[in-house]
Amino acid sequence: RTVVLTTHFLDEAELLSDRIAIMSEGRLRCDGSALFLKAHFGVGYRLSITKNSPSLPMGGELAVGPPFDSQALLRLVRSHVPDAGLLKDERRTAEVQLPGDDLASFGRLFGELEAQQLQLGVSDFGATCTTLEDVFLKINEDKLDDLAAHEEARDVYSPTPHADEQVLSSSIPTKWLSGASGSTLALRVRLFYALVNKRRLTSQRDLLTTGCQLFFPILLVLFALALLKVNLADVGPPLLFSPHDAFSHPAPIPDPTPIGISSDSLTLPLTSRFASAGWKLHQISSLPLSNRFPDDAGEISQHLQDHHSTSLAAAISVGNITLPIIYKTVPVATLIFNSTSIHALPTLLQSLANATLGIFNGARIEASAHALPRTRRETAEIDSFVSIFASIMILIPFGFVAASFVTPLVRERESGSKQMQFVSGVPSVMFWCASWAWDAIMYALVVAASILVFVLMKNKEYTGTSETLCGTLLVFTLFGCAALPLSSAASFAFRSPSNGLIVMIAFHFLSGFGLLVCDFILSNIESTQQTNSSLRYLYLLFPTYCLGRALYAQSTRDLFALFGGTKKALYSWDLLGGPLSYLGIESVIFSLFTIFLQYASSTMFMQLFSSRVLNSLRSAFASTRGDAWHESRAQEAVRHDEKFAALEDDDVIQERHEIDLETGSSHGSELCLTHLRKEYGGQGGKVAVRDLCLRIEQGECFGFLGVNGAGKSTTFSMLTGATPPSSGDAKINGLSILKDQDAIRKRIGFCPQHDALESLMTGRELIRLYGRIKNVPSSELEIEVDQLISDLDLTKFADKPSGTYSGGNKRKLCVGIALVGRPAVVLLDEPSSGMDAASKRFLWSVIKRRTASCCTVLTTHSMEECEALCARVGVMVEGTMRCLGALQSLKSKYGQGYELELRLDPVQSDGEAVLAELRTGCAGAAEDERQEPPYLHLKLPQEGTSLAQVFKLLSTTREKYGVQECSVTQCSLEQIFVRMAANQSMRASFSGSAAS
Repeated sequence: RTVVLTTHFLDEAELLSDRIAIMSEGRLRCDGSALFLKAHFGVGYRLSITKNSPSLPMGGELAVGPPFDSQALLRLVRSHVPDAGLLKDERRTAEVQLPGDDLASFGRLFGELEAQQLQLGVSDFGATCTTLEDVFLKINEDKLDDLAAHEEARDVYSPTPHADEQVLSSSIPTKWLSGASGSTLALRVRLFYALVNKRRLTSQRDLLTTGCQLFFPILLVLFALALLKVNLADVGPPLLFSPHDAFSHPAPIPDPTPIGISSDSLTLPLTSRFASAGWKLHQISSLPLSNRFPDDAGEISQHLQDHHSTSLAAAISVGNITLPIIYKTVPVATLIFNSTSIHALPTLLQSLANATLGIFNGARIEASAHALPRTRRETAEIDSFVSIFASIMILIPFGFVAASFVTPLVRERESGSKQMQFVSGVPSVMFWCASWAWDAIMYALVVAASILVFVLMKNKEYTGTSETLCGTLLVFTLFGCAALPLSSAASFAFRSPSNGLIVMIAFHFLSGFGLLVCDFILSNIESTQQTNSSLRYLYLLFPTYCLGRALYAQSTRDLFALFGGTKKALYSWDLLGGPLSYLGIESVIFSLFTIFLQYASSTMFMQLFSSRVLNSLRSAFASTRGDAWHESRAQEAVRHDEKFAALEDDDVIQERHEIDLETGSSHGSELCLTHLRKEYGGQGGKVAVRDLCLRIEQGECFGFLGVNGAGKSTTFSMLTGATPPSSGDAKINGLSILKDQDAIRKRIGFCPQHDALESLMTGRELIRLYGRIKNVPSSELEIEVDQLISDLDLTKFADKPSGTYSGGNKRKLCVGIALVGRPAVVLLDEPSSGMDAASKRFLWSVIKRRTASCCTVLTTHSMEECEALCARVGVMVEGTMRCLGALQSLKSKYGQGYELELRLDPVQSDGEAVLAELRTGCAGAAEDERQEPPYLHLKLPQEGTSLAQVFKLLSTTREKYGVQECSVTQCSLEQIFVRMAANQSMRASFSGSAAS
């Protein structure tokens, strides 16, 4: 099949590809085999030198060889290769560039170098052909020139303080912010304001969370106070006795009122008055009326019984009657009402009275029904229910505000930014005081807005008098003092900000709303009142319940005084005294608990103490299984240690021996690891780092190599104080990681494996923050920030949130944070992962220049990175330092010889003859599996084959057989690493011992 591969890893391209094409700025720059590209775009060979260094042999006497003479070496090299140049000259190693491909001259040079090796102070040397990465960099020279231009311009800046810095620092005395002050108080004040400014910037950019914190509580408080304005105890307005009012509630009665009236001059005026009063009259035409009272009334009553309707409320019958004695005929009205309509009779009476008065003098009367007022008990019950509901509506938003403070803390913890700040030297108390200071400012805005709403709504329960106003302020203030550290302590339990917010909202809702409703119900049931009084002390342990209880007590104080007859003091225990006392105590307890959790997770003393306690518990538990099990576990651990110790090479053993012989605070080194060990699970558990002894001097860059899980990051964790060692110690500039961690953290620059960045802060703000943490003087801080941004080629992105950066730019920013403040020791955990070759090379140049006087420790999976930066490397396998030494020494010691690659002329060259010639000249030459004519790959053994011999033989073969292209490559560092890390016999031996 045809496979097209894109990659940043040039080793991968060389291993897998038949042809390689390199693109730059959208154009194809070159295309060909790896050997073709090296021959046409390469820079020749690189001569790697390992210098003589004094050592302590096992006998204890110092062995010193002749010192290395770089000028003498360069004169010797140029006598054979005039254009040769010195690439680097470090404490332990040196490199010389040999341009061209004059193999005969190279052979004579290496032969003379072998003869004068001791006189020149050279311990070992080797040569490597141009790598594919060198080809890539040469083709992309324009990009490299653009990147290098930033270095030349770094001293041109005349920076001014950034606007964000000026906002926060405007209120601080100038002498406190000046680097000249140097006092402890001034440095602490600068650091405190830097940490507060960090929280301000993140809140400013997280508008959704900030907006919810500020406005959501105010809206709910408005709703709660409007609810308190509702008077549910009011019995309502009086009911007028008119057809419209009496028969329209609760549902209107649409049917007309039947009426039986004779049409004479006496009854017609009365009928018209009823109609004008609002009655809907309906003459019963089918009913023959006698027009005489009481016959007419009986007739219409009988009619209603025969034609009943539930919707009829009343009926009227008007007839005449002749009064005896005076023999005068007068109209008589008979009022018939439905007894289920309780307002029908009074309404009929009022209408009849108004009709009668209207006939004689036009007057009218108005009657209405008034409900009896509620009793004091009924009023108290209704108002208390409204108050409890209003209190709940107020505590819910404040519970949300308290829960929302956990979000930025968990976000910092999730990203690793929090741990980075502590590793960089932020004191635990300072961190939390700054965090609480900003949270207090945000909470104070919410409280002020809520109080303003209380005042505007003229709520007398909470702000009616100065006493109630002070009580309300005190309740809100102490609730904030308790809730803020509670959220801080809870942040240690969460890894996701959203999960933390949801859980804390649920906690405050249940502990506030749930317990308050439970308290209200149980206190109104006579059989549970005494039990509830006892449980109330338990309820008060929750800040949100204290808030709701205090608000409820305030809103019902006057009401219960009216009902009970005696008004209690506002600050009595039953009202505000109890909740305020508990809130005050809880604020102190939660604050101390948060500080304790921080010290337990970030200080070496507490971590060692907890580790020892845990190991003691494990030992006690193990003792219950019997002595035999305990002894077998210990013996198995000893066997594993002995087997791994047998795998260490002589240089590792020599390093440990020299460290043991030198009894001093730091053994003359900037960083010294003495029998460092980390074991998880107690004795016999997983050993992450095993008896690590190592010295790294000032100006030296040491590389840790190893597969994932080899113990590299665990070693870094112990050096930075994130993890306590099980045994052993390490000293940085004479300071012990076990006792002087606070002082050490000011001297360390750390770039973690994962991007530990606050995503809402810009790159400039982050570097400035860590500059403050590292106590960079204010007069130099902005220059330092701008230089780092320029060096790292981040100028275009410096003022954008770091969460929007690409993976490569995030790694650059992490390196910049590690380098700010010029630390004495720099720990870099895979600094260039995710970058292309040109950007990596540029970053390496920045690291080399910035760490020239530092002790640098590097972990990486990139062998090119290790060769470019490190003078010495160590390969770790399952927690054990397998080998240790300079790069060239390891290649010579563990390498599997040289690799020859030739491109033959398909017409003139005879492959079999070339192969026979090479085998005759170098005994043991073997063909590689990758034989694809016209290419020829051979491997030459290390023993018995000198570099001069190889080049002389290759020069003769090229001239004799018409070889078009050829190269010599020494065993690469990656091959040594793979050989050490994937030793199958070692893994099999351990599997066998475990099985036995």
